[in-house]
Amino acid sequence: MSEFSDSQSNKKINSTNSISIKPTDIVPSRKFTQINSSQPPSLFNQTLNLQKDVIDPMSLVASPSRGLDHQLGGSSSSTTELNQLDLTNPNFQSSFFIWLKKRIEAHHEIFLDPLAPNLNRAQNEFVSKSNSTSTSSKTITPEIISQQLQSLGTLIREIRKLREGIISIGRNDLFAIEVYELSAELLLEACEFEQLDKLLHYLIFNLYQLNSDQIELERRMNFIHHFNLRSH
Repeated sequence: MSEFSDSQSNKKINSTNSISIKPTDIVPSRKFTQINSSQPPSLFNQTLNLQKDVIDPMSLVASPSRGLDHQLGGSSSSTTELNQLDLTNPNFQSSFFIWLKKRIEAHHEIFLDPLAPNLNRAQNEFVSKSNSTSTSSKTITPEIISQQLQSLGTLIREIRKLREGIISIGRNDLFAIEVYELSAELLLEACEFEQLDKLLHYLIFNLYQLNSDQIELERRMNFIHHFNLRSH
């Protein structure tokens, strides 16, 4: 009965006694305004520049397998606009590759040890060899490894879109070789060995063979030798 009577009496309270809240009285909680110094900014966020309000349009380019209609939201556009976003266009492929290489350089400026994921993987699988790792790898935390792999995953998806464009137009020139060689480096860093095996097979037995007259044997052997050293 007491709860019921209290609720009835509350309804009879004069409106002049009600509480009014002004906009100036609203103050954000310190929980959401104070910066936690114990949580350093994510290295991955630094790589992607997530602090920026402007989204890089290049990162929104759709893969050729998804089509330009999806990319442009189904709106009709001029041929010029389509070519500016089309990864099957050789000129745009070059522009996209230049943009992507800058992102890869930014990634490597933050994550100084490109083979850290491989060393970490080796430590987990072969504990007896842990003493043979470099001094720099011992200071790399699992969180940094996770951020590095996440950043690599983004780069691998972007360069895969470019390879799809190259394959869709049957491009097999020196530009295609450069794209595939860089793809192989990224896949090795990310420990994506299944994808790497397929990519190397196409690079060595297709692209290198088709361009054997333009690519010196020494360059091909140097790449394969360099790759073997990094993968062991």
